[in-house]
Amino acid sequence: MKAIIITLLFLLYVQPVYADRALKLKKMSSEQRVALVIGNNEYKTMQPLKNPVNDARAMKKALEGRGFDVIYKENATKRDMKKLVKRFTKQISRGGVGMYFYAGHGVNSGGRNYLAGIDSVMTEEEDVEYEALALDYIVTKIKKAGNRLNMVVLDACRNNPFGRSGGGGLAPIGNAKGLFVAYATEAGSVASDNKKGRNGLFTKHLLSSIDKPGANLAAVFKDARRGVFEESNGRQSPGVYDQTLGEFYFTLPDKSTTAGAKEDIANNYAAVVIGNSNYGPLSSIPNAKNDAIDMATILKVKGFDVSLHSNADKNGVFSSIKNVFKKNKNTEVFLLYFAGHGFMNKGEDYILPVGVDFDTIKESMMSVGEVFSFVKKSFKLKGYAPGNESSVFVYATSKGGVASDGDKGNGTFTNSFLKVMEYSSLDLGSMLESVKRSVVRESGNVQIPEFEINLKNGDEFSFGKKKKMKAPVIIFILDMMRTVEDLG
Repeated sequence: MKAIIITLLFLLYVQPVYADRALKLKKMSSEQRVALVIGNNEYKTMQPLKNPVNDARAMKKALEGRGFDVIYKENATKRDMKKLVKRFTKQISRGGVGMYFYAGHGVNSGGRNYLAGIDSVMTEEEDVEYEALALDYIVTKIKKAGNRLNMVVLDACRNNPFGRSGGGGLAPIGNAKGLFVAYATEAGSVASDNKKGRNGLFTKHLLSSIDKPGANLAAVFKDARRGVFEESNGRQSPGVYDQTLGEFYFTLPDKSTTAGAKEDIANNYAAVVIGNSNYGPLSSIPNAKNDAIDMATILKVKGFDVSLHSNADKNGVFSSIKNVFKKNKNTEVFLLYFAGHGFMNKGEDYILPVGVDFDTIKESMMSVGEVFSFVKKSFKLKGYAPGNESSVFVYATSKGGVASDGDKGNGTFTNSFLKVMEYSSLDLGSMLESVKRSVVRESGNVQIPEFEINLKNGDEFSFGKKKKMKAPVIIFILDMMRTVEDLG
């Protein structure tokens, strides 16, 4: 059977319950866990699929082994699915954790996502909203349940039955606050249906990762993603989007993993990630917000405590940095990522926050040096004095150069950075050289990144492995133009 285009959409919705942060493992072990699992193979008018029922059966078994009460259905019609959602949401309204798993055909129509029942008849796009179940309906019902935490997992093929240009398959998810979104592959790419096995390639590795004690949601996905990438020899690269609040463990930590977690907490990595797209009277940068979201997602997977902001003004930039250090006084590695407008004036780089116009730009612009000095003064480590830190500056382009916003959902620089960073175990210098080569190639030598690395005391840094640093580290990653302006 030919490889089918699949997306695994892993959505985690977390209700705004502030007690969640203080939830003890003992309470987690006793709270209700409910799952609705559906696998559709035998479509009557659409292309039949091979592995969704196998995936659903395997997921049912895995979840039951982790304390879930599983509501289960194979080869469900649209009516079946809607009735099951009603039953599922009624049960999770009593509290605890819920998980919705669907494997089968998914369709994007008019920017909305739909899941196909085996009886769905869709000969033209106008049929979709009547014949398939809207994901909006499912998510809305789950949100109304009001329980502590919910997941929605969609293993849905992305073939386009209508042959429309602009792409079929599942659309991006709107209003994504509180969601963890994981894709089996990059948008528009082919994901293996694993014809030699009983499960799709991603589901196979996800099931294996769920079994690991003490692995939180981000760690489970990171492990599954690595497995997919390695087994496919790099042909399949899962993507992730994380806006979660709080923690969840499929398999709760035991004493040994809890001890390991305490040891890891002692090594504190924090990041402020900013994507400024909407500049009012100035030109907008559509992909800057996407860049920030994707960067925040992978930094979380790499072990950073991330504070994500979009369309930040000057006060917002400084307050977000201040709050990170206030939250964690033991921060050892601090990273600032900025995507938005930037320029050079009198030989110095400037970040441009939102909320400015041509009349107020001089008062609102922020020099990179000014922000760096603010970060240095924010460290709370015992014995630290400004000037003792290591520093890394990464620029998307060379002095005087432009930085492309890209045409693939991310800026050219950030797109390359994320791809190299995601799987790289290289030291920082080697990784950045790889990013530079990729950007130069993609831009046809128009955009040439620059970086400055000053690691003290023989320290080495890698995104692939957290380690105790001898000196505090400040990393600035700036995806912005560096064109020269004369502002006096």
